Amino acid sequence: MSAVFVPADEDALSGRVRGFDVSVVDETASTNSDLMRFIKDGSVGEQLLVSHVQTGGKGRLGRSFVSDYGGIYFSFTATAPREFANRLTPLAGVAAAQALRTLFGLDVMLKWVNDVWLGGKKLGGILAETVTDNAGTDTVRAVVGIGINGNNAGFPDTATSLEAAGVSVIDANDIIAHTLDGFTSRICRIGSVSVMDEYRALSAVVGHHVRVHTFDISADYDALAVGITDDGGLEVKTEQGQKVLSSGEVSVRL
Repeated sequence: MSAVFVPADEDALSGRVRGFDVSVVDETASTNSDLMRFIKDGSVGEQLLVSHVQTGGKGRLGRSFVSDYGGIYFSFTATAPREFANRLTPLAGVAAAQALRTLFGLDVMLKWVNDVWLGGKKLGGILAETVTDNAGTDTVRAVVGIGINGNNAGFPDTATSLEAAGVSVIDANDIIAHTLDGFTSRICRIGSVSVMDEYRALSAVVGHHVRVHTFDISADYDALAVGITDDGGLEVKTEQGQKVLSSGEVSVRL
């Protein structure tokens, strides 16, 4: 039985999301790109942009993100202290994972760096991009994009969806509102270690053997993920010793 999908509605979201000007469109290339232009054009105020379909959804390292109808795709602007800007992705991940846990009772986890995971498969992704460095200030402006598979099709075998997890009614408004509430309640304490403690508690990587992927496939190597630093780096133990990965990609050996 197919899940019922309730698409995002601008009026419904505007009444539930505080602190953001809300826009919902039928289709765009990338909600992240649209809001990056919004900031670069000098516009002010925090914005939330939702699209029912993305034709050029963005993932990490320039990859495309499958964005067919039935998924939840949204981006929002954020202002963060410069020294903690690298915590935006973990913070957004915690907010999204906790929203899905609360709404659907699912054991949603987070796979370093930016994947929302369920049952060993990718349920969604997060992409935080700094747009301006607000030169001369202690803050940066950024765009945070989140994509969650609802009852959409077309994603690879390594991914999953809320429908596949047995969710019968998928209301995009609920998911977006709960995620934004979680994000705004945490960003005011982004400098606190407690934010990273929440991220560590939801890690699907720590304690597992992983394959670390590099730009040169011949240089990929195996390691044991042993922790996550307060800066969001992944601590791994290898035959040569322990190191911290500040960026990159890993696959989990379940």
